[in-house]
Amino acid sequence: MFLLCPLGFSSFAQAKSVARQWNEEALAAIRIDFPAPTIHSRNLFHLSVAMWDAWAAYDDKAIGYLHNDRAIIPDGYTVEMARHEAISYAAYRVLKYRYTFSTNSSITLAALDLRLSNLGYDKAETSTTGTSPSAIGN
Repeated sequence: MFLLCPLGFSSFAQAKSVARQWNEEALAAIRIDFPAPTIHSRNLFHLSVAMWDAWAAYDDKAIGYLHNDRAIIPDGYTVEMARHEAISYAAYRVLKYRYTFSTNSSITLAALDLRLSNLGYDKAETSTTGTSPSAIGN
């Protein structure tokens, strides 16, 4: 019995939330950038705010940090799908903006593009008009 428990936990632990995946991208960017603790802490805060506001847009009780608009879940989406997409675009846009001119930016920007693509989203989707999850995130 004790032998089986760790196996169950390990597969559960491997399922990382979309927010965790974007936090990992931010930490990877920090590791190869110039050491600047105050700048990196600000970037992590802005990333967290963007992801929180994207998540909160799909919750009736959550209060966004910068935006309090409520989004409508599009046809064919679940709330989780909408949040996943909105959070991904929000994180992608913040990190692309923050690390465009950083040391090793070519590595970081390529990793961000790959992450967004691997999550099934198009970096060319830049619309901020409407209530689609990508527009909420952008």
